[in-house]
Amino acid sequence: MLPDNPAAPAEPPPVPITAGLTVKPWSFGEAAILFCPFVLPVFLSGLMPQGTATPPTLSYALLDFAIYAAYATMALAIVMSRHQLTLNQTIGHREGPLPRVIVLSIATGILFVPVSFGLNLAVQFILEQVTLMPERQELVREFERAAKRADYQALVNYTLLAILRAPVVEEVLFRGLLYPAAKNRVGATAALWLTSCLFAACHGSLLAAAPLAIFSAMLTWQYEKTGNLISPILTHSVFNLINVLIMLKVIPLEDWLPAS
Repeated sequence: MLPDNPAAPAEPPPVPITAGLTVKPWSFGEAAILFCPFVLPVFLSGLMPQGTATPPTLSYALLDFAIYAAYATMALAIVMSRHQLTLNQTIGHREGPLPRVIVLSIATGILFVPVSFGLNLAVQFILEQVTLMPERQELVREFERAAKRADYQALVNYTLLAILRAPVVEEVLFRGLLYPAAKNRVGATAALWLTSCLFAACHGSLLAAAPLAIFSAMLTWQYEKTGNLISPILTHSVFNLINVLIMLKVIPLEDWLPAS
């Protein structure tokens, strides 16, 4: 005889929710098409004569940021609309405990600066041994010229480009859009190094290529582990800010090095 009040079956324990990058539905072809208008001007500017550019005005810097931010936003909007995704499903801005993500991302941006400096010294030594003349990025050289002539307006504008436009736009396009699509096509490891090499190439400096590729790989790893695009954006912004402070001698990194 069955009992009057049979015990309800036990419910399975809840599955813990962990942060991390989930599979994105857009294709590599979609990402590449949306990415190309960003890459083309970068490569064309590398073909222009160096050292002839005039310092940007504040209006130029703001317009430049607005144009590229609008482009990155449009690329995300196209992907979201085409695949009926929410913003969080696209870039994961709500994934993981945000205070912890912010603190660790800022710390990572600071800690990578000496690593990058050491890598630059190693690459410079190797290039000199094979009689190649290492050159810094054009934006870095323009920044240093503006610092020498005490052009504070140009310095502010270059700083805005470095800590606002570059982190937001490049992370949305490289990490948020291109890497997940490439991962779907060629796997995580190949996608990480493919996007990292492209990231380094877009900066147009042989001296900085290896450090930037490793930096990009670290940013991609961050995004993969957290699933939150805010993490690489913050790290990228802090890293650029520290480098700006070094170039301005606010952080006298070269003075701390032993005399050669």
